Amino acid sequence: MASPGSLITPRSMAAIQSANEMDALVVHFPSQSSPPAPCAISTVGGKGFQLLRMCSVRGVEVPPGFALTTHFFEPWFAKLSSSLEWAEMMLAAAASDGSPASGELLRSRCGACQKQCESLTLSESGRQALMTSLTKLPVQRQIRLAVRSSSPEEDMAGLSFAGGYETLLGVP
Repeated sequence: MASPGSLITPRSMAAIQSANEMDALVVHFPSQSSPPAPCAISTVGGKGFQLLRMCSVRGVEVPPGFALTTHFFEPWFAKLSSSLEWAEMMLAAAASDGSPASGELLRSRCGACQKQCESLTLSESGRQALMTSLTKLPVQRQIRLAVRSSSPEEDMAGLSFAGGYETLLGVP
């Protein structure tokens, strides 16, 4: 009889690692009959965290969905935070004195960072995790999604970023 360790082949190990990586990139909103996956607000942001909490409340219906975790965005953040645009934005933020001129400089540098974000692309594992998650949604004729941005730093005890994030409704 084979030992349990000998049943794991390089191919099955790669599949396990891929599944674990996908789990780290996405958290699915479970059905009412299954408990929410344990996660922290620092992993899924404020909106995702509250949706997952609501899944365990009897009588509250949460539509099926998923949250992309902070791990999903790590490659983007690594690339952005090493860019010239990021360095210039951070310098402008540090030098800001509240004057209109420093505010305009900071807005300009933030705009350059935003433009840099538009050129970021999905990694293969990110693309695969997103496509797999989309296929797990209930099939409807023409499914439309609500896409919400969030952050681990939104809605903290001492400050709120209400209105600072985006919601897109009816995304095909």
